[in-house]
Parts: sequence; C-alpha cells; structure tokens
Amino acid sequence: MNESSNKYAFPFHYCVYINFPELLDISDQIATLLLKEPHVFKNLVKDVLHCTITIFSNVKLHLSDFAISLRTNLPCIPSIVTSSVNSMKSGLFIIHGVLIATTVPIKYLRSTVYECPIKECENNILKRRVHGKYNTQNNVKCSFCNSNKKEVLGAQEWSEQVIGVLIDPNALQLSTFNRSQGFTVFFQDDLCQNLLLGACYNVTVYYDDGCLIACSAYKLIPDAQARLQLGISFKPIPLSIQKLINFLSVNGPQSPWALTTALSSQLAPFYAPFSCFLHLKAGILLSLVSQGSNSKPVHLLCLGTDGKSLLSHCSTKLSRRVITGGMFNISSDKSFLNIESDTIWLEAGPLLMADGGICYISDWSKFEQSHSSITLQIKKALENGEVQLEMQGAQKFGPSLNYSPCYPLSCSVWTEYNYKPIIRNKSKQSLLSVIELFGMPFISTCESQAEIEEFVKHTLMNATSTGVNRINHLLHDSVPEVDLKMYLEIVSSYPVTISQKASNLLKKYFVALRRSRPGCLPLSTIKIMAALSEAHARIAMRQEVTEEDVIYIIYLYEQSFNNIYGPSFMQNLQLNKPTLSSESTIPEQVDINIRKLSVWLEDSLKSLVCDESFPNMFVKE
Repeated sequence: MNESSNKYAFPFHYCVYINFPELLDISDQIATLLLKEPHVFKNLVKDVLHCTITIFSNVKLHLSDFAISLRTNLPCIPSIVTSSVNSMKSGLFIIHGVLIATTVPIKYLRSTVYECPIKECENNILKRRVHGKYNTQNNVKCSFCNSNKKEVLGAQEWSEQVIGVLIDPNALQLSTFNRSQGFTVFFQDDLCQNLLLGACYNVTVYYDDGCLIACSAYKLIPDAQARLQLGISFKPIPLSIQKLINFLSVNGPQSPWALTTALSSQLAPFYAPFSCFLHLKAGILLSLVSQGSNSKPVHLLCLGTDGKSLLSHCSTKLSRRVITGGMFNISSDKSFLNIESDTIWLEAGPLLMADGGICYISDWSKFEQSHSSITLQIKKALENGEVQLEMQGAQKFGPSLNYSPCYPLSCSVWTEYNYKPIIRNKSKQSLLSVIELFGMPFISTCESQAEIEEFVKHTLMNATSTGVNRINHLLHDSVPEVDLKMYLEIVSSYPVTISQKASNLLKKYFVALRRSRPGCLPLSTIKIMAALSEAHARIAMRQEVTEEDVIYIIYLYEQSFNNIYGPSFMQNLQLNKPTLSSESTIPEQVDINIRKLSVWLEDSLKSLVCDESFPNMFVKE
C-alpha cells in the first residue's frame, strides 16, 4: 500500500461460506464462537486467510488488503430464531419474517483509503478502512497527531446493498389483529439479488454498529413443494382423509366426484349445515387447492351475502389472509421515493403480502365504488395476472429513477357481490363486468325452501346449545381442520397436465355456452375452467385432468349461469338440489345430478357445435 504503483489497489474480497453442521462436528468451540462472537470469528478467518496467502505465495499483502463477508445458514434451532423485535438475540441469529418492503439496489461505500494531511507525521501511512453499510463516514483522526485524515477519492471501493423490512408471519395469520413491528436488515453484495416482496425468509443476521447485517437469506416454501423440487415423495395423506376415502368407496357411489363433494360439504359445518351453500363450498375448496407452485390461483366471486361468515372462516385455512376494503384500509403495492435519502422504496400491499394465501375483500360493490388506487391495482392484477407496483413521487425525479417492477399474482382474491336474483335484469350489466374479472361466480344464497329450513334449524340449534356438543351430530365423521389443511398443502403441490380429451371437452362446452348465451361469457372463461379442472384433479390426487374433472366444473358453471341468466339449452334438464332430508347421501345426490347432466350434455353439445364427429367423452351410467 506504500508504493505508488498499488496504493489505490482495491482489496481482495472473499465470501467465506461456512457449513455450520460440519463446523460443529469439527469443533464445537469454534462453532460457539461463530454464534456468540461473529465479529471475532470473522477477524480470525481473515487472519488465517492472510497468513495462508503470504506464506504459500510470493505476494506480500497488508492485512488491510483483505476483506471478507460471512455466509452461513444456521439450523432453525428455536433458541436462535426470532420473529419479534421484543425477543431480540445477540451474536448470530435467525430472523423468520415476511419481506414487506425493500429499497431498490443502492450503492454503498465498502472501503476507502485515508492519509494524514501532515507530510511530516510519522503515521502518514496509507491504510484502507472498511466503511460497512453507509455512504459516509465520520471524521477519521490520525492516531499520532490527531489531525483529520483526508480520504483518497480514487481509492473508494463501492458495492450494492438493499435495505429490507421483515415482519412476523403471524401478523398475516392470526384472526385477532395485532400490531407487528418490523426488522430493518441490510442485504449486501450477492444477497441483494432476487429478493421477492411478500416472500417468507429465514435471514441469518448479526449486529454491526447497531444495524442488522444479513449473512444469508433463505426463501421458505411449503414442505410439499420442497419435496417436489428435491424429488422426495410426499408425506402420506392424513388418516382421517384415508378413512373418508375408504368410507366413500364402501358406502357411497363409485363416483369420481364423491371426495370433492364430501370435503366441500364439511367445510365450516358450524356456519352452515352440510347441504347448504354446496356450490360456494365447492368453489372455496377448488380455490384453496389452486394455491400451488405449478398453477395460477383461482379467484372466488361469491354472489350474495348469506354465506359471508362461511367465506370469512374458510379464508383462514391457508397460511396467510390479508383483508382489505371497508374498515381495513391497506395501501396498495407501491414504490415511492424517500426524499431524505433519495432512495426508491418498494412496499408490499395486500396482493403481495397475501402471497400463497387469500386477499379477502368483504364487499366488492363498496370496494369498487371507492375508486382508490388499490381498487384500480387489484382490477389490473386480476386482468393481467401480475401485480404492477404503483409509482408515488418517483417520476418527477427523472426517468433514471422510474422503477416499477411487476410481480406475478400469487394469491387468490376472494370477494362478495351483493347480487339478488329478483332484480337480476337491473344488475346484469354490472355483474357481467365483475364476472369478466373473477371468472366463475359461486352462489351464496339460500333459495330452495328445504335449504332455508335446514339453515334455520341449524342456526337455532347452535344458538340454543352450548359447549363442544352443540354440533357433534354433524361432526362425528368429519375431517379435522388440521388434517384438511395438511391435505390441501400436499395436493396443491401436485403437478397436473390436461389430457387431450379433457381439453377438447372444454373447448366444445366453451363454444356451446357462448352460442347459447351471447355476451354473457368472457374469453378468459376457458382458462379459468381449465384451472378449476386442474384443482379438481389435485383433490382426487391425480396428475392428469380427465373428462370427469371437466364435467364437474361444467356442472358448477351451469348452476351459476342458470341462477343468473335463467336456463338456456339445458332448460329441459331437471337437477334436484341435494338436501339432508333425502334418503341418499349428499355425494350420491350430486353424483346422480352430474350423470344426468353428462348424458344430456353429450347430445346438446353435438347439436350446438355442429360436429357429428364429436367423440363420446362422457362418463357412462
């Protein structure tokens, strides 16, 4: 560093990757040193590297010519993991949190060289000094003459960093709304790449000058998806699901729709008896199963308000639920400029914070009337399948500061639409615009007298009963909620492809439906039907969509459009609404309806699409 030829040379920078389990096997004392005193461990490694290079090579380097960064993934031991600022750790520890805000990559001064301005000073030696995380440094004093040292500008070493904020994931899971304070973490050098807003991370950190510096950032994914990526077999499905499958195979019809019907009917039995809101429950189950890494999430449009409690309860079955609209006023996903630091920040709104879960909008009509930025953003996200961050204030600082990235829409949007069939003609046009955004509408009204009587009886029974026995007569064969969540996580990760026969059936029905109901069906319907069919195949634990999966979705679509627009080419087909009072079970009643539909549909589609070569792709009686 004293020679003019190399006095401005940048230091050798090493990323030291520490395999903590192997280090623990070699020496538990050194592993403890890393945990308790990461700075001491870092300096020790630096000294070892310096000695190794100077001894085994002819290069003579000063210790200040070296800089190292620690990279290590600690095991998730409860004693070193925290999600709350109220339980901060010392030394090296793990922060488990959801990334809700980051800066764009910004420059920071990693190190520079200082010299004493007094030439006669005995300590006038060029020495590189590490800066760390900030672009500025306090005055550096000469240890001999106490003069302020001058920085050698040509020797500045710059790198990039991202400042991120992580919050406790439980803040997006709990039914009670608690305030959560976030961690501010500096992700430097290689760690500032590929950070995703809304993703959950385990970040290994340590304190440096009062700030948290990341040593590693590991994105967490569900166990089933991790097994799929590693080529490991899935966990066995819960015992209660296996018992249900065995029960249906012995006591019910040999039906490809029995399991879906049984699981749907058992959703939130406290809020509605098994036969009520079957159409809505089927949509809820299909939407929950669509939250996999290999599929686009299925959104849920609930027509009517009778099933509001059911919808709100079922939205908690995934790991995340973010509520927006009404009294829950959450700002949109956005990017904005911090004027004080001239830094662009990216902030997660409800769509990104609900990653892999549910973004729940309580009343779409009121939400749409607000005309807020978040309303427009959610509409665009539903149309395009991606979240475009809203710009706030960055444009006026010039084109170089415009930074508006897109993120894939990785959550399901659930909402209610206060639709009443008795005034359907007045609200048809506004409803059509909502259907174009969400796709298939699901019915949430008690219309038949039998359904109303069952719902009232169920409500009165719960109101006059106390304790755990109030609905035991309904729950004795039901699947526990914990098992259902585990089952949904497993099957949602199944990779699914669609067979050629199923694809042909989808196309034929789509053409027929648009001809029979012109102007009532958006072009995106066929994609939504394909996604719903894939979800039904996952429930059946199959990796290929068959004609039976498509027919079940057609059955749901016909129920929706008959309710909204009245019967069309299916007007002569009589389908009985499943009830508990029937001698047959609910899966048996649904099976009879779908088989009637499949037989009628075969002839109807042939006539509507004018194709005599239309193959027989339907289930047989």
